[in-house]
Amino acid sequence: MFLSGIGLGDDYKELGKVISINILNFNYLDYPEFHISSHFRVDQYPEDVLSDDQEIHFLELKKFYKSEQYDRKNPLHRWMKYFDRNLEEDELKELVEMDKAIAAAEERSKRAAASEKEMRYYEALEDARRNMISSMNYQWEQGKQEGRKEGELRFSTLTEHLLRDKRMEELQQSIKDLELRESLYKEYKL
Repeated sequence: MFLSGIGLGDDYKELGKVISINILNFNYLDYPEFHISSHFRVDQYPEDVLSDDQEIHFLELKKFYKSEQYDRKNPLHRWMKYFDRNLEEDELKELVEMDKAIAAAEERSKRAAASEKEMRYYEALEDARRNMISSMNYQWEQGKQEGRKEGELRFSTLTEHLLRDKRMEELQQSIKDLELRESLYKEYKL
């Protein structure tokens, strides 16, 4: 989901690496580790990673709870503990105090528990802000491109006038001297 990859008010072009995190409450993969990650590889050449811009992680809760010793210093272990259905209130409070990311997730979780209508409103608001910023940035880029073209045309026309009037020295100076160039634009009404 793109929304989790960019912040509120960010432009879609800022969307970077896509990371999929699958938190499973069942054993899915035939590996002993509770955390497995994969990248897109070329089937014919499995040693070649096709793209580093996409990652898939599988976190298998049952394997973690069964085999791992909880290490509160390990951020991944804290997250696995956070997803424990049997998490006590005091354990949750400790996790929230220890880890800013978990605190933010808990806050979002509380917001998500709000009415469905309110949640749709906030999502629509976030979408509208992103779309507005993306549109503004697109228009800004278009404006810059048009401005460059107009500037090039204006300078090209000035160059033609100066060449026609055999004002070679002023032409050379106007390339680097913005004040002179502006006064020449006024003189030729460009």
